[in-house]
Amino acid sequence: MERSQIVGSPEVIETIIERPTKKSLRREMTWLVSPDQLVQKIMLRSGLIPASPDVDRMEHIHSIKSLQALAPILSEIVLTTELASDVVTDASVVALVVDEDDAQMERHKNRAVITQSAIGVLALLLDKGIIQIGSSRIVGG
Repeated sequence: MERSQIVGSPEVIETIIERPTKKSLRREMTWLVSPDQLVQKIMLRSGLIPASPDVDRMEHIHSIKSLQALAPILSEIVLTTELASDVVTDASVVALVVDEDDAQMERHKNRAVITQSAIGVLALLLDKGIIQIGSSRIVGG
């Protein structure tokens, strides 16, 4: 079989179209977890090529829709990620013997980072069809 026949086959084209690159996933994750006003600076720091204003607007709208899709389970995500954050913080406080003021500051910081990261991960997985929201729980897609 000739190379042109393999490369042009519907299966190969479908795989190429459906399989996102690490850079495209990074762009999506940046929009999902970053404050809007910092997205461009974070992308540049990550080595991503700036997009045109039209593409930026499209990516921003897509990220909003992806986050809105989590609305039915957002309170559960926040609750469980805050619990996970508290456990991680307590473990580090115990391991490092940190005073209570520092522990509270760490707890606050960890909650923000872990919660926003989990929301971004779940929004991306939901958007890609890897998971779906069921009537009472997330089930594998």
